[in-house]
Amino acid sequence: MRMMQGLKEFTKFTKGALDIRDVYALNANLHAIGMNERLLIENAGSGVAHALRGNDGKKILFVCGTGGKGAIGMCAARHMLDRADVSVALVRNRAAITNDAAAFNYGLLSSILQVQEIDENGVGKLDLLVKSADVVVEALVGIGLKGRLSKFMADVIKAINQSGKHVISIEVPAGMHADTGLPNIASIKADELFSIYKNKKTVQCKKPGCKSSIIDIGMPAAMELIAGPGDVMLATEPRSINANKYDTGAVLVVGGSAEYHGAPLLSAFAALRTGSGYVTIAAPKSAAIKLKEKSPNLAVRVLPNSAITSDDVATICSIRHDSVAVGSGMSVTKESLDTILEFIKRCNTPMVLDAAALRAVALDKSVLNGRMVLTPHEGEFEALTGINLDHSALHERIRAAIRFARSYKCTLVLKGNETVVTNGKLLKINMAASPALATMGTGDALSGMIASYLSRHKDVFECAVAAVHAHAKAGDLLSMQKGMHITATDVVEAIPDVLRLFDIVEKM
Repeated sequence: MRMMQGLKEFTKFTKGALDIRDVYALNANLHAIGMNERLLIENAGSGVAHALRGNDGKKILFVCGTGGKGAIGMCAARHMLDRADVSVALVRNRAAITNDAAAFNYGLLSSILQVQEIDENGVGKLDLLVKSADVVVEALVGIGLKGRLSKFMADVIKAINQSGKHVISIEVPAGMHADTGLPNIASIKADELFSIYKNKKTVQCKKPGCKSSIIDIGMPAAMELIAGPGDVMLATEPRSINANKYDTGAVLVVGGSAEYHGAPLLSAFAALRTGSGYVTIAAPKSAAIKLKEKSPNLAVRVLPNSAITSDDVATICSIRHDSVAVGSGMSVTKESLDTILEFIKRCNTPMVLDAAALRAVALDKSVLNGRMVLTPHEGEFEALTGINLDHSALHERIRAAIRFARSYKCTLVLKGNETVVTNGKLLKINMAASPALATMGTGDALSGMIASYLSRHKDVFECAVAAVHAHAKAGDLLSMQKGMHITATDVVEAIPDVLRLFDIVEKM
């Protein structure tokens, strides 16, 4: 909690409003730190009851669905029992509840209050309940709405709209799409809107004079800065059952030298393990001969010279790819750095810059743009900026990272036990549970993972955060098995154990 206090100044680098994906991702991150659904529903329901305090003594009808939004409504009704004349209508019936938090709250509420169940033949009963109320709190369906509303649900919504009562919607007015703001075949016309935690991007009251309130769920805003499994969800694209190797992302790894052939190999294998279907290493002859012997899983383009030169740039650019990881294992001679800069200027695909590529852009930062992810450790960051962050406090590292990313309009991954990821507008911090990743080659694996996400997903910042979190989770998993005795190849082989939980197969 003391750390959360220290991060309060950076909450302006979170999203001002959330879309559907953001809500699911945030919930996943909260669940990962122990704020389970029942706790979140309890906090939200209590917050709704607090927001209703101006209606004490009135007749309040809560019209609840069988999902998470209905659970909030039932929880709020329980909190209001001593303050108002409360009645509750459950649209459908107890048997239709499949949500754990909704079942839990129904059980609590129904033990102390008769809950009126409204089936498809009971809309007339709902009409009577609505007419006898002063205020109607709508908790029917929220961001989980998919497809066309049933006629029954549309009739329920029409009954509420035609009542002439003061209607309050929780989170999203039933029937409104949370991302587009467009109505379904029917949608609630609310007089008030209670948004849980934050406003939703396009949701707004349609009635003139409608007001909106934010409901506190007991979560410090700084917690939104901490990376978690929800961030991996955001960058994970579903894979079609009919996908081929190119549909799942083609990654190009540019690197290697006579001294270092292992670094690009680690990046390439990490890209494969992260899910890309086709990975090519472009390496100088001095490294490529060794690389071709290592694995049949990779394509290796042998460049003719002992080091990558400007003569190779056109060839490299012509290799099929959706994203690039450049710099691993390359030499830092002037010719090599000039070649990297020339390649960066000519390549228009998303790319990860590491190792020698960071040394190159330190010479000419004008080549940086929004397609690029830079992955420096503190020494490389000093070469980029002249700023020494050795042993600096987290907030100092964050400020320096944000300034750099904002100035050069790129995404920066400032590596460390507390890795800072920022594009100058948004910020995430990934907390590793152990220092097991402090070994050679793990940074090369991270570059390949980021490149893999970039080959399939369009949001560069989301790709970087997802890879950083998955990389750290692989390290944490390995530390429980092997302590501080892991290698970079261990990390690469552990990637599937982390990411298979997020796999989505899209059937036609």
